[in-house]
Amino acid sequence: MPISFHCETCRRSICVPDGSEGKKTRCPNCYSIVQIPFSGSPKLSTMTEVPKESEFAPLVDDDPLGIVGKTESRWDQPTQQPSINPFADQPDLPASAPATAVLPKQPAPNKHKSIPSQASTVSLLATILMLLSLIMLIPSLLSIGANVIALDDIGMGNPEQVGSLAGMITVFVLQILTIIALNEARTLRNYSTARTGMVLALIPCSNPATLLIIPLGLAIWGVLLIHAPQVRDAFESERGYTPD
Repeated sequence: MPISFHCETCRRSICVPDGSEGKKTRCPNCYSIVQIPFSGSPKLSTMTEVPKESEFAPLVDDDPLGIVGKTESRWDQPTQQPSINPFADQPDLPASAPATAVLPKQPAPNKHKSIPSQASTVSLLATILMLLSLIMLIPSLLSIGANVIALDDIGMGNPEQVGSLAGMITVFVLQILTIIALNEARTLRNYSTARTGMVLALIPCSNPATLLIIPLGLAIWGVLLIHAPQVRDAFESERGYTPD
C-alpha cells in the first residue's frame, strides 16, 4: 500500500511506494528533501516528525529515488547579506599576476627633428653666404659714401659720377634683398624666396663674395641642393605639397 504524507515545507501531499519508511525523498513541488514516515505513525497524514539522520542513514543502494543528503528545506538555507563594501564583488588578483606596466605618454615629435640632412646642409650654406654678404656690405657702403662726397665737391653736373652712384646704390639694394632671401633659406620657411636668394647669391652684383672661388662653389652647391624634392618638402611653406 503506498505511503501518503505531506511535505513539511509546502504542505503538498507526497505518495511513495510501501517499504520506503525512514528513507528520504524530494518534494516534486518545492524540491525539499523530507523524511518518509513509517506506515504506522499517527502523524502519517499530517506533519511527520523527521527522525535524526543517525537513526535512518540510508545507504545509496537502499535509496529508491537516488537522494542521499541532509534533510533540509530550501527556506532553511541562510541568505547571504549584501556587503556594503563597493569593492567586495571585484575578484582578487592572484599574487603571482604581474602588474601591468603603464607606459608614459610619448611627447609629440618636433617638426625640426624630421628635417633631412640635405635640408640642414642648405640651411648651413645659406648661413655662410649670409655672413659673406654682410661682410661685403662694408665696402659697398664705403663706395657709396665716397661717391656722395665726390658729387658734393664737383656738383651734380658730372653724369658719370651720378651713374656710378646709382649703380652702387642698386648693388647695395640687391645685396640687402639677397641677405633677406638667404635668411628664408636658413630658417627653411618660404621655399620660393629661399630659392631666389640662392640664385642671387650666384650673381656677383648681388653678392660680390662670389668673385672668390670658395663662395661661388658654396652658392652653386646650395642651388643644386635646394631643388631636391626632399629639401623642398622640408620648408614650412611646402609641407604637404605634392608636385604634379
